[in-house]
Amino acid sequence: MASTLPNLCFAEIFKYFDEDEKIPQLFSCFLVNRHWCRNTVSFLWEDPFYKRKSLTLFQTLLTCLDKEDKQKYLPNLAKYTPAFYYYEFIKSVNICLLFESANGLAINQVNLVKILFRKLISSDKFLYRLDLNYTLAGYEWLDYENGYQLFSNDDWNPFNLPGACQSLSQVRCLTLDENSLEIMLPEAPRYCPYLQELCIVVYPQIEEGLQDEEQQKPYLSILTKMLPYIYLWSNLQYLRIEDGFLKHKSCHFIEADDFIFNLGISLPANHFRHIYCNLNLEFGSMALQYFLELTRAKCEKLSLPNCCIFDTHLKVITQYAQDIGLKKLDITNASISDDQVLKDARNVILEIEYSNDFSSYESDDFYFFDDDDRYYSDSEHSSYNDDIFVYEPDYY
Repeated sequence: MASTLPNLCFAEIFKYFDEDEKIPQLFSCFLVNRHWCRNTVSFLWEDPFYKRKSLTLFQTLLTCLDKEDKQKYLPNLAKYTPAFYYYEFIKSVNICLLFESANGLAINQVNLVKILFRKLISSDKFLYRLDLNYTLAGYEWLDYENGYQLFSNDDWNPFNLPGACQSLSQVRCLTLDENSLEIMLPEAPRYCPYLQELCIVVYPQIEEGLQDEEQQKPYLSILTKMLPYIYLWSNLQYLRIEDGFLKHKSCHFIEADDFIFNLGISLPANHFRHIYCNLNLEFGSMALQYFLELTRAKCEKLSLPNCCIFDTHLKVITQYAQDIGLKKLDITNASISDDQVLKDARNVILEIEYSNDFSSYESDDFYFFDDDDRYYSDSEHSSYNDDIFVYEPDYY
């Protein structure tokens, strides 16, 4: 009976495997029969690099390349036929993890990653997650200047590749960086119409001798100009805008009123589960009021952990919290001087994360909540959680 189970049944069964033991448990399923073996392989290879950035896994994918490519770059593999064409199972493409996994290759690293990237995008299957953080790949695995020039080539633009209209049409999670933002964000709503999560990463370079206002202008102006395209996604539930260098250095974005205002009017009239921005932004309380007043969106959780939030800002958030459906607020590094302002906020907002606790409060006076969004983490390489993304049946 087990040999006749439909494919969707296997996906449902595998969802309930214990997370820590998932891989060993799946390996044991190989031995049941050929039908179980194929379904187990397809599940394991949905996101093969989610736990391990392995050269062996990358080399296994290389065996699935066309004979011409193998003959040109890997002649020793030209006659090798893999047991499965594993790239057909992959549903998550992360450009940085591809480079990381190929890091042990002695030659043709860039060419092989590019060929594999094109093959993954051009295949006749659906992808559900696409991470195009070219800047991180350039910084970590290539010389940055050469990497910047390399990724500016149209060969790395997935929307220019044959088959992109089909393979990207079901993408739910998309990550773009500053190198790809201006070119790809205007095209993304057409190719990825059902997007649910969008992450935008900027890498502001802090140079000696420049003032903050000189540092931030090009990055914030690009972001502000690109925000209206977000309005085109009617299914968007998660929006993340982050400083990719925050763990090492931070750029203080002053005069961010236009940015926060345009963010408010650019949000579609959706029910957002989480809006996150960890940029070090400085904006007035009036700009924040316009953001909350003009937005058509509802938002369960708002995270502004590194923004310059003061008493007047928190009063504005408290005033509009019920209008936008706000239940959770992260203002970790805010400067709140009036404990009554925070108490008033707690009467309206269910959970508040704020690091500068008042000593006059009891230990249980504050709600500190765990960020349990499965799509977000502080992973070194990804803005999304390392757990396997569990797709609902209607995505297929």
